[in-house]
Amino acid sequence: MDLTPLEINQIANLVDINVVRKLGLHLGLAHAEIQRYEKTNNQNPSQCTGTEDMLVAWHRNGGTREMLCRALGVVEQTRLAFRIESGEFRAEPVAAVPVAAVPVAAVPLRPNSTSRVQTTGEPEAALHVQSTNSNSQRPRQGKVAERVNIEYVIPRLAEDINNSCVGKLGQALNFRPAQINRYESTNHMTGRVTVKGTTSMLYDWKSRTSVRVQKEELRAALIQAEMIEIADEHLPLE
Repeated sequence: MDLTPLEINQIANLVDINVVRKLGLHLGLAHAEIQRYEKTNNQNPSQCTGTEDMLVAWHRNGGTREMLCRALGVVEQTRLAFRIESGEFRAEPVAAVPVAAVPVAAVPLRPNSTSRVQTTGEPEAALHVQSTNSNSQRPRQGKVAERVNIEYVIPRLAEDINNSCVGKLGQALNFRPAQINRYESTNHMTGRVTVKGTTSMLYDWKSRTSVRVQKEELRAALIQAEMIEIADEHLPLE
């Protein structure tokens, strides 16, 4: 089955921006073409427009799904290649599945504090409950501490993000509504609340974002999504 425009758009958003040059070469593109696409990416790294333009042009000239998967494997994007081969991006993303509210044990909160509470039967989906006036807290500015390892942070961060906040964070990370719906649906796929979709969203964002800006960009997105205390906990400043 041929690649659709929707698939190409989704795939482009998940290709690691640091391997675009190598991917272009393995797809048979000329250096000058690749430089043009890289320049477009550099103008707005979070949008990956250059990567999408590159894949669209390559596909228009006869590129196939199999060729793309092989090239992705060569540039160490095997996880993405597997997802393409499995047909994950072929269908339209499904709408979020409504679920019944999960009762949460009452926990007394001190003003301006963040407490972590656990939903009944959901040990892997601990939720942060923020006080009503936490939004008035002014976020500290600066560079994220050098010791922070983004690969180590993501799984733990996902556990602390309330599922009701996934949409805000997804928007702050420049995901489209359809993509966010898919991640939210994944969180409810087994009939119980998990963080699988949230984790996938964060790793997908990481794969398309330059390493040098990942920590600061993720912290900024958390703050934009009104999760200041979570940002301070997982991405502390120097």
